[in-house]
Amino acid sequence: MSSGRSAALGTDSDFAGRIPAQISITVNSGVTVNGQVLAIDGSVTLDTNTITRPW
Repeated sequence: MSSGRSAALGTDSDFAGRIPAQISITVNSGVTVNGQVLAIDGSVTLDTNTITRPW
């Protein structure tokens, strides 16, 4: 699995899958994630989100 340094999901978006990032992940308000957001060496910032794990 390869990962980018940082990732961000835009406001009111929907995402399905797994996001690995080396440094950080920002999940802006209103985002629905059906999967996982994983930061290896940093933080995951959430703001009024819905996160479900399908498995």
